[in-house]
Amino acid sequence: MEIKKEELPNYFILHPYTNQVVPYPETVDDVTKFSPELILLWARRTVLYLEVELWEKDIQHWETKQSEGEELTEEQLKNIELDRTQLVAAKEELEIVI
Repeated sequence: MEIKKEELPNYFILHPYTNQVVPYPETVDDVTKFSPELILLWARRTVLYLEVELWEKDIQHWETKQSEGEELTEEQLKNIELDRTQLVAAKEELEIVI
């Protein structure tokens, strides 16, 4: 995690699946300009964007393998279905958060 001094003070998200660190787009010089709800909505929206991108890439990866004729295991097929379910839920939640 590389954080520059000029980025502080600030809020950051550490996404657990991708290990990406995302800083809040503005420095938090005056905490009275930010509400906890605003920070939480920004954090949730950012996480949803990352997860949608992750699940879309995973699904595309496995669909490419299937189209190339590779036979997937039962566990891989279950994971694809789980990814699809999570992707739909994340997109629905993202619409609400936005």
